[in-house]
Amino acid sequence: MNRRAFVIGLGAVLAAACDAEAQQAGRIARVGYFSPAVPPNPVDTAFEQVLQRLGWLIGQNIRIEYRHSRGRQDTVDPLVAELINLKVDVLVAWGLHGALAAKRATSQMPVVFLTAFFFDPVEAGLVSRLAPPGATPPAWPFLTWKRTPSG
Repeated sequence: MNRRAFVIGLGAVLAAACDAEAQQAGRIARVGYFSPAVPPNPVDTAFEQVLQRLGWLIGQNIRIEYRHSRGRQDTVDPLVAELINLKVDVLVAWGLHGALAAKRATSQMPVVFLTAFFFDPVEAGLVSRLAPPGATPPAWPFLTWKRTPSG
């Protein structure tokens, strides 16, 4: 899977998550975006470009609150908590540590967790199962997979 397909899919998930909130006349959807990387980075830029292609214009109908831990594990929990306290409409948490911090901090806010590493979201304790029947999962395990010894 290439990065472009990954980010395009992410944009589609976020667009769906923000769409209902943004339908209110004049309301700007707010996305909390946690990244373990150092800004600026190409993933942040690609994320904004995909949202723009989907009709989300920063400053007009969407606002992104960025928080970057810059590789420092001691800042993950406080930065994620800060985004949650801003009462964003959806939280994007990159990496396992960000996703776990989001899970510890809220059960009320939609969370999109993403990772470039291979892990099973059920085994990691992020979700109890991948597809709860008849319900929207509190965290969306989007484009994650587990590497097995055979592949």
